[in-house]
Amino acid sequence: FAFSQCSNLQMVVIPSSVESIENWAFSSCPNLNIVQFKGGGKNIDSSAFFNSKRLTVVDFPKGITTIGYSTFAGCTNLESVTLSKNLKEIDCNLFFNCTSLTEITIPGNVSVIGYRAFHSCTNLRSVFCIPTKVPKADYYTNGGDYWKVFDDNAPERKIYVPTSALDAYKEAKFWQDYADDIVDGRF
Repeated sequence: FAFSQCSNLQMVVIPSSVESIENWAFSSCPNLNIVQFKGGGKNIDSSAFFNSKRLTVVDFPKGITTIGYSTFAGCTNLESVTLSKNLKEIDCNLFFNCTSLTEITIPGNVSVIGYRAFHSCTNLRSVFCIPTKVPKADYYTNGGDYWKVFDDNAPERKIYVPTSALDAYKEAKFWQDYADDIVDGRF
């Protein structure tokens, strides 16, 4: 909770000496709009930037391997995210309700995508899913409702996958729910 709800904070520069950003560290900072990583880092804990509504751009250094659940949930102005190529898992609710996000690239090392990771990203139109081995897509059931990975995106959303894995994505458990939206990414 180091800077949680800090209304004067507009920009954060994370030095390379920082290994981890703790839970809720920059959550609900109403004027935070820029986060810059100067290399280093390994993990970002849960809800670290939760509900920081003015945050627009985040570029992760290659050292980030884990990002906790709900880290960017409710960041409604988040337009651009560059995930680390070393990222292994996209946790649940990671980008839930990031309504300004239009495009995302899922790095090749990702093996799991948690439920509601991109749920309610109502302007998300392009998902570039690089892994040649289909990541496990989680879901959660809540009183009969299923919360899946890509629900409530833009109606024209497409999921671009490697040519060699096109059929595997369309047939994989839970990915098959998006079979009509999964297309050959030609990579």
